Amino acid sequence: MDNGGFLIAVIVLIGIVLFSLSGSSPLSGSGSAPLASGPGSGTEIRNPQPVSGGSSFLKAIKSITTPSASKSTPSKVQSPSVAEQLHSQKPGYSRYEGAVRITHVARSGEDPKEEYMTLRNGGFLGFGATSDPIAVTGWTIENSKKERFPIPKAFNIPFIDADPRDIVLPSGGQIHIVTGRGDLGVGFRENGCAGYLNQYYSFVPSVSNSCIDRMSSSQIRTLFLDQGLSGACIDYVSSLPVCRIPTFNFETTAKLGNACLEYVSKNFSYTACVKNYRNEKNFLKNTWHVNLNRPQKLFDLRHDRIILRDELGLIVDEFEY
Repeated sequence: MDNGGFLIAVIVLIGIVLFSLSGSSPLSGSGSAPLASGPGSGTEIRNPQPVSGGSSFLKAIKSITTPSASKSTPSKVQSPSVAEQLHSQKPGYSRYEGAVRITHVARSGEDPKEEYMTLRNGGFLGFGATSDPIAVTGWTIENSKKERFPIPKAFNIPFIDADPRDIVLPSGGQIHIVTGRGDLGVGFRENGCAGYLNQYYSFVPSVSNSCIDRMSSSQIRTLFLDQGLSGACIDYVSSLPVCRIPTFNFETTAKLGNACLEYVSKNFSYTACVKNYRNEKNFLKNTWHVNLNRPQKLFDLRHDRIILRDELGLIVDEFEY
């Protein structure tokens, strides 16, 4: 099979995959946006393709499959890749178009604390993805009323770092941008201990309730025996829920003893978890949560156009519903 036949086969295969994922072909040439049926169960929608001027994916495929003079005139110059096509800058559009996408919009209800959108560094099915980290702090979210709201900084490790910093998304990294004010009060990056924060704060969208300091009963037994702690202490800690700071009453204190209470207090909390595990390779996650702290919702419940702009005001992605 020659190169042209191979490329056509690949395109057909991609079309089949897309059709099976969505239930309808996302490769139609209309460039239409995801459609929502109005308030109710359909108010959280995901973005299968860019909406401006047709799909960038389609344009890239069309450009590399359309016959050109180069086919009759041999040349050592290779055709641009799909990723390069997606990153080609158009007037008014950012060089990050096709790389950073609006992947999800939740707009149900009237509470701005429950309205959010998700951005991701990585194009649809990997097309347009970049291996380069991309700084998104200072980019803006725009609604159909032409109101723009900047993406703020966030704490790399909340309650530990002194100052927030610019948010930089690696390939595959994502950020949830909530319209209203969050319970935590600051933007933050998820980490291996963030599950402890669920004990006192509510998050939209949710934060994982799995912590890096989680141990099996056998691991707890071995560790505590090495520390000279009692069997009652081992059973107590083994019974604790994951990512929860233990609470003690008078009866528990008398049964466990001071050595057990001191060890548990020093090692089973958010700050203790961070202290013990912050240097682990998988401690920092690639998901951020920020709040715009707006008193009212930004997006129309039924239909709106959301535009993501970079620091120069150029369009990175558009999302219609």
